[in-house]
Amino acid sequence: MDALSHAIITVIIFLTAGSSSSLLPFVIVGAVIADADIFFRIISDKSPALYIFTHGGFAHSIPGAVVISALATAGVQLAVLAGAIPAGALAVPLPLAFFVILAGALIHICIDALAYPGIPVLYPLSDRKVTVGILPGPSILLFVTSTSFLIAWAFGHVNTPMALTVVTAIVILFLTSRTVLFLVIRQKQPRGRCVPLPNPLQWIIIEENKTSFSITRYSLTGGISGTETFEKYKNTDMSETEKFLALPEIRRLKFHSYITVVEKIRSGYLFSDPLREKGYFFYPPVYRRWVIPVTLLLPTP
Repeated sequence: MDALSHAIITVIIFLTAGSSSSLLPFVIVGAVIADADIFFRIISDKSPALYIFTHGGFAHSIPGAVVISALATAGVQLAVLAGAIPAGALAVPLPLAFFVILAGALIHICIDALAYPGIPVLYPLSDRKVTVGILPGPSILLFVTSTSFLIAWAFGHVNTPMALTVVTAIVILFLTSRTVLFLVIRQKQPRGRCVPLPNPLQWIIIEENKTSFSITRYSLTGGISGTETFEKYKNTDMSETEKFLALPEIRRLKFHSYITVVEKIRSGYLFSDPLREKGYFFYPPVYRRWVIPVTLLLPTP
């Protein structure tokens, strides 16, 4: 979900809970600060072992939320000491500011956990992505709604209560409809993973067994429109390839992928995510395949 929608939804939650308006600047900081990890590629691209420091990585875990909230609070304190923020403008004690920023960051994580491909909520205990699976990722509807009402509010066309009321209604309707659609799909397709697409009537069903993945395109109006099978291993097997799973390059690939398959080729072992390579999904757009070259497999003299 986009940062603006995160901020607006978090503000709605806080105001509905009866929180003081003086806390809103801090909760907004918390609601958007996690997405600062979009700039973490400067770090993560330097080494495959740093794959967790990317968008939707460490900053979107519970420990990560604590860390970035502490950094944001420290940034506020430094701004006050430097005179960039007048000391009198800091209307709440700094410890309270930290917990409000953290609350905003945790709300951000809860919202993102509704969508595919998920986030590593429990990292560093596990880098496995967690998702409820009712949303397809960033929502164009919510982004357009949030942007439109922000512009209308800024130019005085709507007052704050009206804008928040309308946006709240749209968000509730959106999440309710997506949840109902997920439950309907789950009832019709009880097996496998049901992955939503931007079109709310279209889904991808991923089923898995010991040797292959079965990928089905499903529409609520047209039913099954096609099924494709991907073998997990070609010209190789699990016993031959499992030794590569601990390599940082393969861990990075798996972190970004919906499924992974491996094929033994002349130059080595090709690990890939065929769903992103074939256009089933476009996000994440990076690290769709990796070859373990033959030169790494040869014994050293």
